[in-house]
Amino acid sequence: MQRGARILLVDDDAIFLTIHRVVLQSHGFEVKSASSAQEGLTLAAEWKPDLIVMDVMMETETEGFHATYELRRNPELCHVPILMVTAINQQGYPTGFKPDPTWLPVDQLLDKPVEPERLVAEVNRLLAAKARPAQPRGQ
Repeated sequence: MQRGARILLVDDDAIFLTIHRVVLQSHGFEVKSASSAQEGLTLAAEWKPDLIVMDVMMETETEGFHATYELRRNPELCHVPILMVTAINQQGYPTGFKPDPTWLPVDQLLDKPVEPERLVAEVNRLLAAKARPAQPRGQ
């Protein structure tokens, strides 16, 4: 675990934000939250988080996807791991969304509801992966 790592939560669900902010802070993370994608993009640019937890369905059903594309186009934020947490698979959309460098450029996708312990475990895993030096292909 990277104590003190900066985690940005982006979700329009105030209960999700409150619960997961408290849980992540209790594990030693510095946490800020945003209740819309636009607010999240602005805060990410100012605060430079180490990891972003992003919802999909906020003001629009695809707002989180669009914010993720914006983050990946930003040279200062394009390497920040993104953990997408969403209920989109429960809304009648085709299931099987998974991370993809072109269509869904996130590092991990979790379905809501997500247990706080699972969120912490995924945050730790993604931060650890980010901290490891990249290995040349084929090794």
